[in-house]
Amino acid sequence: MELLKSMGLNPENISEETMEKLERVARKLNSNNLNPQQVFSLMAEEGLDPQSLVKQMRGKVEQKVSVRIGRNEKCVCGSGKKYKKCCGKN
Repeated sequence: MELLKSMGLNPENISEETMEKLERVARKLNSNNLNPQQVFSLMAEEGLDPQSLVKQMRGKVEQKVSVRIGRNEKCVCGSGKKYKKCCGKN
């Protein structure tokens, strides 16, 4: 599970049933010679979809809030002018 966390995924966001299926897949794999096709076929046998799992483990993505004032917004000084005509002249 440390591997998942190192990739920015949080395995705590998936159900216990899904986690058990992933553990069964991991036990069947030969860790010395990982073949992506083998991983995907084992996941398919367990009824797991890799893309939906990644979406679940990423969780909610927080939107970045910008504090930058746009040129055409009203100036923050309260003059009523556009920022570009008031404090943004410089």
